[in-house]
Amino acid sequence: MPWLDSYIVWANSRTSAPVEYHEGVGLALLSTITQRRLVMRFSHKPLYANLWVCLLGLSGVSKKSTSIGFGRELLIRAAADLELSNDFSLEALIAELAKQPCGLFIRDEFSSFLETLKRDYSKGLKDILAGLYDCPERFKRTLRGETFELEDVYMTALVATTPKRFLQLLELNDWFSGFVARWCFILPQGELEFRPATYEETEARLERERLAQELAEMRQAFQNGEVTCRFTEAGLQCYNEYCWQLQTQLLDEPNAEELSASYARLEETAVKAAMLYQLSETLPQNGYLEIGDGALEDAIDWVEGLRENVVRLCAEYLGTETEGDKERVLRIIERNPGILWRRLLRSSHIGAGALRVILEELEHEGRINSEPEGKTTAYYPIR
Repeated sequence: MPWLDSYIVWANSRTSAPVEYHEGVGLALLSTITQRRLVMRFSHKPLYANLWVCLLGLSGVSKKSTSIGFGRELLIRAAADLELSNDFSLEALIAELAKQPCGLFIRDEFSSFLETLKRDYSKGLKDILAGLYDCPERFKRTLRGETFELEDVYMTALVATTPKRFLQLLELNDWFSGFVARWCFILPQGELEFRPATYEETEARLERERLAQELAEMRQAFQNGEVTCRFTEAGLQCYNEYCWQLQTQLLDEPNAEELSASYARLEETAVKAAMLYQLSETLPQNGYLEIGDGALEDAIDWVEGLRENVVRLCAEYLGTETEGDKERVLRIIERNPGILWRRLLRSSHIGAGALRVILEELEHEGRINSEPEGKTTAYYPIR
């Protein structure tokens, strides 16, 4: 049985958390132990196997922290040195990556991290994160007078929060800048299950040790240098067809502009996931790993779930599922104080004439105010 399947069975036997969480956690672990040495080199850019996984669900009942805890149990046994500090600040992250360029950032309450991104002293952190995601060979930044030079950066992430809190802390530009696009959002599918508490069995402890040992052995496969991946000929054709499918699907989305960056990243995530599904099944040989058609199919299935989740989150953020036009415009302004007319027009998906009427009504009702901003107008909520 592939390592990832065994991990899912083991984790699922210990908790009622959604199986989707275990798959995401397992992929994050596999992603981490490759340490920037599992790559598919396309003509336009190399793609490394790093993933940023975000579990979303209700507090307590969805068992997000429990699921992340299972992954951490294995990481500290197989590759404890690859866990990054979760005392997260801009300076701390850059300083740690300067010393240890590869590692997994774990945070079972992501909202506190997102809150720091909205503070004045954290301005620019999202742009820096976006740059780190692409695994640069060289990365240089000066922060508060200190210059940091990073080499061969490879950061993976495993975090969790509630959907409501996540959407509250987002900014509209996060959809356009690519910050949202870099995350793999995992939501429970179906109803949550209740299981009565039981004691840990010896078999579960033994299986944990076996899984950790196999994970450590997989890590060793990358100690001698880079492992290059390629699809089969049929797999490459299948992948290109899927990319075309994503591009055509985007054109039919009502929130296409906000989702454009996410759809582009999904094409890359399919490659990253395919490499990891294959690694779960077979170890590299002589610095090479061929991606079987089955691994690619599994990756596409997983990415389709990610696509559905990000579409749903975007619709909830913009209010296009449940709110009327006026409430949607108000919500956008509340989340983005000082939003300018052109961005508001683009994000609301309402005609210019209708939008002006709505804004006049909201201002007359005392729910927003407007201020001149150069040649345009900025809008602010009245709290």
